[in-house]
Amino acid sequence: MKKGFLFGLGIFLTGIVFAEIVSVTIPDKIEGEGFNAAEFNQIVGVLDGLHNDGGNFGIGIVPATNAKLNINGSMKLVPQNLEVSCDPSREGVVYANTDGHWYGCNGSAWKQLDN
Repeated sequence: MKKGFLFGLGIFLTGIVFAEIVSVTIPDKIEGEGFNAAEFNQIVGVLDGLHNDGGNFGIGIVPATNAKLNINGSMKLVPQNLEVSCDPSREGVVYANTDGHWYGCNGSAWKQLDN
């Protein structure tokens, strides 16, 4: 009984952490107030289809061992005006700009990745 409770508590707390990571809004709670069914389902929905296998992640799919991230479906980058310099600490960063193009940092300059 104790192990089952601790396992359930672990799943619940993991859900809260993932909800925070992906910016799922959970209304502020008064101390001692529990989550209602809709809020609990929102937390569990974050975990559905998310897989971790030794640091390789899969979204909607079990990850392959030869890639750190596998996505079964499309990926969306929200366009933004990135106003930061490209330096060695940002090498490998990719973003979608509001001008409709994708850019990548090579460690010293932003390069347009599409034509």
